[in-house]
Amino acid sequence: MIGGAAIGAVFVGNDVKSTLKAPPTLLQSSKSIKKLFMDILAMLFKVLTKIRKGCMMSVENDMEDPDSSAIFTKYAVLLQGHHLMEFICD
Repeated sequence: MIGGAAIGAVFVGNDVKSTLKAPPTLLQSSKSIKKLFMDILAMLFKVLTKIRKGCMMSVENDMEDPDSSAIFTKYAVLLQGHHLMEFICD
């Protein structure tokens, strides 16, 4: 009963055609998305390694100005994503 109500709410709140077209696209993977995720993980690994070796204050300058950071400049594609960098630096 609860599942039926949830499915009904999804169909009432959204366009039926686009709702039925979306699930097959969720299973498709894009090489560019995979590369982006791998770059994010690699960058976060470097940041966390620097924190582990030093302290939290060792990445303060990197977080304050990511455009001139040695860690973040290696990943220019990530620097272009304003919202992503804001999320990571905050």
